[in-house]
Amino acid sequence: CTLALAQQIVVFSIHQTGITDRNTTLMNFVTLTNALLAVPFMRAIRNVLSRRPAALFWPAVTFNAIYDMVTYTPNFLKLVYTGFSMYATFGTNRQTFYAIQLLSVMHFSPTLRNVVRAVSQNITQLGMTAFFGSIVIYVFMVFGFENYWSDLTNSDGYYGQDEDSTVTMCKSMLSCYLFYIVNGLITGGGIGEFISSELGNAPQLVPESTGRYFYDLLFFVVVSVLLLNLIFGIIIDTFSSLRENANQQRSIMLNKCIVCGLSRQLFDGPTSKYGKQFGGWKRHYKNEHNLWDYLFFKIHLRHKPKTEYDGLEDYVASCIARNDLSWMPWHAAIAIDTKDDEEDRELEFARLHKQLAEMGPALGARINDIQEQMTTDLTVIKKQFGVLLERSAAEAQNANGPARARSSRPGGR
Repeated sequence: CTLALAQQIVVFSIHQTGITDRNTTLMNFVTLTNALLAVPFMRAIRNVLSRRPAALFWPAVTFNAIYDMVTYTPNFLKLVYTGFSMYATFGTNRQTFYAIQLLSVMHFSPTLRNVVRAVSQNITQLGMTAFFGSIVIYVFMVFGFENYWSDLTNSDGYYGQDEDSTVTMCKSMLSCYLFYIVNGLITGGGIGEFISSELGNAPQLVPESTGRYFYDLLFFVVVSVLLLNLIFGIIIDTFSSLRENANQQRSIMLNKCIVCGLSRQLFDGPTSKYGKQFGGWKRHYKNEHNLWDYLFFKIHLRHKPKTEYDGLEDYVASCIARNDLSWMPWHAAIAIDTKDDEEDRELEFARLHKQLAEMGPALGARINDIQEQMTTDLTVIKKQFGVLLERSAAEAQNANGPARARSSRPGGR
């Protein structure tokens, strides 16, 4: 509400100045800003109507359904393109809004979508890097404004031959900063090349111009080389990472079953019941482990009353509620012959059973020896403990004898 109020105050002030009457572009921008202001309000209304008791009434349900359908990304983009087309046709009739719709080609190419994601995913990092770059350029601008202001004048007629040679864009720090931002970035050699070639104020080959040489070189290295290549590197690295992830996902989808996790070679090889000549892999992922079949089964369980579940459905529903995937056929498929694996397990069990049977007598004898040793040790301990008890009783008796003799004397206590 505060944002909306502040925006309306700004819009009202702009309208009162009459600028929008003279500038059509600014008027269109203000109109678009007012339209975008409705987006957060619509989202807030949808969040309120999704809770009880409002969610129990059909108008709220209808509004939420329409909002979700419109804000769904593919539908939203189609509506945006439709809005541009209608605005161009019935509004300003400008060809620019028709040209914007050509950007929809990126929805038909995964590579183009990765190009857009390479920028959008790192928008914060790119923004912070650009902000740091603007600070660096501001530092260079302040230094140049204070020390090389005379080199920023119209010495070579850049602003027109009729203009005075003292005319410059750096009349203030703000104008000079915009001058450095634009010309320092679009010029290949940085601000030094622009001052030398365009303004005609190249540094002289004298010792007094050494600082200007270092200034131009430092701007070129820091801004034109390091900062710009840093931004380009972030975008290129992100694009490469997205492309590698896309290729890896495509390889997994083409060569590995998502349901059971078995590789394609197993279904096209000799261990498969069908073999490649009978469509082993294709038959497996389209018929046996079709992803849509599992999705439809989950939807079936979601809509079927729990009181009508059979044993299998009840088990799968309980696993889904616990996020347990044990009901999925992991590393198991009907097409894969597991007879050899079962025989190997039976042979391993037989070998272990034989080893235990051979070790039985030796283990029994060893256990008997341990029991006898423990019995002997317990006997010795009992004897030693009895001797200690007798010794303690004798010492206690000897200590109590003199005390009794003193108490038996006349007058003794």
